[in-house]
Amino acid sequence: MTEPAPAPHPTRERLIRSALQLFQSRGYHDVGLAELLQVAGCPKGSLYHHFPGGKAALAVAVIDWLRDEMVTGFAKSEARAIPAGKQIELLFGGTAKWLEGNGYAQGALLAVMAQEVVPQDEVLTKAVHAAMRAGIDAFAASLAAGGGDGSLAGPVMAMLDGAVAQARAARSPAPVMQAQAAALRLLG
Repeated sequence: MTEPAPAPHPTRERLIRSALQLFQSRGYHDVGLAELLQVAGCPKGSLYHHFPGGKAALAVAVIDWLRDEMVTGFAKSEARAIPAGKQIELLFGGTAKWLEGNGYAQGALLAVMAQEVVPQDEVLTKAVHAAMRAGIDAFAASLAAGGGDGSLAGPVMAMLDGAVAQARAARSPAPVMQAQAAALRLLG
């Protein structure tokens, strides 16, 4: 017996998920609206219906979605007081699996966006900065709840972003796992 096919995502969510995948793969500027709409399976009017500001407004929604995902994940770790070292292992190990699973085709969205749109686009710059700050703050609280030094959240996230770029270039999880080992040493 086969399971029924999952119901399609609502149009807004399909646009966000498609943009996320494309922006992680090629960055903001290399993704055209026609391609984005084709991947999402949506007509052009749908984009402007859900995102009157067009591609930039969609990008902000993608950034906000990722911010919420990070904050929610770290809040769960904080609530469970997962030991800081275990959090590092889960974060870096999960990232390595994600990279392998997508064939190293996608990168760390916030780092990709920061390098591509900051400071030229003020709206996207503010969204990227706010998402990074929220993620780091949530990770800091989570690390502290797990007995770690929350002030290391920013440097550890920077290590992860750099390791993702190196892993993509090498098409290997080795840089992520090396960064994990360094982050664990940093935490003591």
